[in-house]
Amino acid sequence: IVPVNGKLSINPAELTLTAGSEIFVYDGEEHSNKDVTPVGLVGSDAVKAETKGTIKNVGKAKNEVGEVTFISGKASDYKINKVFGWLEVTKNDNIKITVTAASTEKTYDGTELIDKNANVTGEGIDVSLYKVEAEVEGSATHVGDEGINEVKKVKIFDAAGVDVTKNFNIVPVNGKLSINPAELTLT
Repeated sequence: IVPVNGKLSINPAELTLTAGSEIFVYDGEEHSNKDVTPVGLVGSDAVKAETKGTIKNVGKAKNEVGEVTFISGKASDYKINKVFGWLEVTKNDNIKITVTAASTEKTYDGTELIDKNANVTGEGIDVSLYKVEAEVEGSATHVGDEGINEVKKVKIFDAAGVDVTKNFNIVPVNGKLSINPAELTLT
């Protein structure tokens, strides 16, 4: 009889770490979700995991699982799968920026009336914290031309000069350009 030793092997258990997902309403602040859900821990094993995602402006961003630390148990006992979550910021319906093209009139003098100015107001927001660029287009030259002064394009920038237009509900309001009759005295 020849004794032959056997071999006992323990294969790593599957451990899935899923980063948290969350939807935020735009408020100008940076957001994150630090939650990580572990699935597959054995017995009293425990982990602590960090996330790496942040988001501030309207849109979506990945929330990835970062560094993993075993509080109890050993990392070598697991095959670790990291699953990212999503962070999303949506527009805030309570924040509106109204851009009103200038309404102007003048007495007929044979020249074109153009006014590219616009007034910017905010509802639920202090618009003075932003730089708002409005492109206004329209003209009138003769009595009866009653031109529409149209808000064509609006761009909004934060204090750092970053375009944050997509964060806001923009309400364009057209203005009116009017030419009044000139006085004509016949003698």
